[in-house]
Amino acid sequence: MRWLERMPPRERVRWSILINLAAFPGLGSILAGRRVGWAQAALMVSGFVLTMAFFLRYLWCCVLYLRSTTWDEGAFGASYAPVKWMLRYGCLLCAAAWLWAAVSSAGMWRRKGSLMTKAGR
Repeated sequence: MRWLERMPPRERVRWSILINLAAFPGLGSILAGRRVGWAQAALMVSGFVLTMAFFLRYLWCCVLYLRSTTWDEGAFGASYAPVKWMLRYGCLLCAAAWLWAAVSSAGMWRRKGSLMTKAGR
């Protein structure tokens, strides 16, 4: 990102931390030149995909429930129960990615200027 390269090192660190914590865990670490950001991003994307897969199934079950005259609440709950694991693990993976990004961001904050100059950016 060229706009990030034109900033002084301390500003780049601040923007990387903001992106890491507020927008997308891992991206800020990648922009700071840390390879660990790729693993954080993969963890976040995996969690997001699992969570969205659950919500798509849940919404599909909602549509079926609204269209059906024979379904009760028990049948509705049973229709998406087999994929509840996707929601649990997806949320856990996202939370783990954000916690890891927070730890990475704390490390970037402690080493402010040297991190960006070492990465060649």
